[in-house]
Amino acid sequence: MRFTVKGAEISADTDGRSPGRGYYLCRDEECIKTSFRKKAWNRILKCNVDNEMIQRAIDEALASN
Repeated sequence: MRFTVKGAEISADTDGRSPGRGYYLCRDEECIKTSFRKKAWNRILKCNVDNEMIQRAIDEALASN
């Protein structure tokens, strides 16, 4: 799954063409949990993002496939 940040908004990049800083994450549930535990989102995207916003983007990505 690929996610992008544009401004303060994070979203699932379902077609792989969205502009902005990107972050890849596998679909494995353990990978998702680890990304929250290690605060990988904040570090990789170089901004502070809300966990609820991240979860919405993950849900969107999982629903798209």
